[in-house]
Amino acid sequence: MGFQDIHTEFENSPIKVRLLKPIKVRVCGRDLEAGAGAEVEVLHWIAAKLSEAGMAKPIDSERMDLVQLSKIHWKETVPATRHVAAVGKDFYFKAREYLSSLRAASKADGSKLMELEKAVGLFEEILNCRIRKILSIAASGAESDEALRNLTPEERLLLEGLRSEITAWREFASPAGEGR
Repeated sequence: MGFQDIHTEFENSPIKVRLLKPIKVRVCGRDLEAGAGAEVEVLHWIAAKLSEAGMAKPIDSERMDLVQLSKIHWKETVPATRHVAAVGKDFYFKAREYLSSLRAASKADGSKLMELEKAVGLFEEILNCRIRKILSIAASGAESDEALRNLTPEERLLLEGLRSEITAWREFASPAGEGR
């Protein structure tokens, strides 16, 4: 499984949206008919198309915001912890959607620019902190069930690749390996 497979899996996972207009469409062999204000569950890629058309928006509990990002940042960067915090398997997708929507909103509303800058800074710090922790897990070879459980699918893939490269490097660099 690669990064693109993880993305495809996310795009085909369900999300709840609130309809802004009445809708009657056939999607993937399934009829979708509901009135404005209704909550329906659709696949992420369908939700994106409905949002682009101004017909629906994801329910707030399904979306990332600055408060949620700040809480994750706090949990991840607490100096005393060396463990990867639980962020949810779709953290990177939700963060990307949030930052993308903020970028678009900041073009139309300059007041959103400060929120965008703050969110980007928090996200980059979270990302860097998680990378350092994943590198530490890969290099030490020691991992707890908790550490693995809190990794996103993309991070697990990164960990496997790093582990493989570190193992190959150790075999190469080891005097017993004689640089095979």
